[in-house]
Amino acid sequence: MIAELVLATFFGLLLLGIHRKIIARIQRRPGPPVWQEILHMLKFSFKTTWI
Repeated sequence: MIAELVLATFFGLLLLGIHRKIIARIQRRPGPPVWQEILHMLKFSFKTTWI
């Protein structure tokens, strides 16, 4: 169950990255790497809150 949720999360983020890449190509710019959304998720999951 947990493995399926993790796989679905990474697959969804990968699809979001592909979508951003396609939109960037339509606008004739290079756009971010496809795995950029996965990197954002990893970065924010280990981030601590500073008050």
